[in-house]
Amino acid sequence: MMRYLFGIFLVITLAYGQALSSTDTIFEDHKLRTYSPLKVGVKDLFFDIRMEGLLNNVKKTTSLTSLDDLYFRVYWTYPDQYRIVVEGLPKGFRMMRNNLRAVVKPYVDLIFSDDFIRQFEKVPFKQSSTDKKTYVKKKDKSTDVSDIQITFDSKGILNKIVSTSPYNKVDTEFDYKLRSWSNGKFVMNKIKIREAANGIVNNKEISIDRELQNGVGLPNSVTIEETLMRKEKVINSTTQKFTFSNYNVNTGKVKKIIESLVK
Repeated sequence: MMRYLFGIFLVITLAYGQALSSTDTIFEDHKLRTYSPLKVGVKDLFFDIRMEGLLNNVKKTTSLTSLDDLYFRVYWTYPDQYRIVVEGLPKGFRMMRNNLRAVVKPYVDLIFSDDFIRQFEKVPFKQSSTDKKTYVKKKDKSTDVSDIQITFDSKGILNKIVSTSPYNKVDTEFDYKLRSWSNGKFVMNKIKIREAANGIVNNKEISIDRELQNGVGLPNSVTIEETLMRKEKVINSTTQKFTFSNYNVNTGKVKKIIESLVK
């Protein structure tokens, strides 16, 4: 499986564990103006995710040539507890299951976890001296070598995160649009990530197509276009697509299912 270093989760990792800031209200406009399934009353759901080409790839690269189907079943419950189950594999194959779950996990985290903006509220920010729509992470220790800069658009919606460390730099941009079913809220439909490290630039564009599912705007597909470059020369280019289906919303069954899976 291809390595997938997801810029937004790198940023969250760098930020994790820091105290709440007096500037935690800078995200209020973003939260008020953007769409989230939680804001329309989703408390639990389960659904299936299929990864384009996965079944054929596993058949070609393993001894599992008789597989009929291979997909993910995701169980999610408020606020952000979930389990990803790999369906279609015979018993065993623990390492393969873990590797497959790791491939799909970033998209579940991004779309179905509680509002991801909460992670940034743990970071102490201060307003930029040159741009009132930009905030930079406060550093309270001399050993803190990471930097995070966030920028809002004219509506107060988060549209860019720049994360730098001694090892790499990650630029993440978000694009939102209004949908007929979003009740005036802006819906995230695209993420662009540029990661530069050791002379290699990795560009990713993640497109999220959402439609009404049981009265809630949820994804029906996520497409990732990725290009790896060295000195402006393309080294590799790939496209990967995930499709989402079989949504079951607010059944009240998910918590018990998750508890049974943990045992």
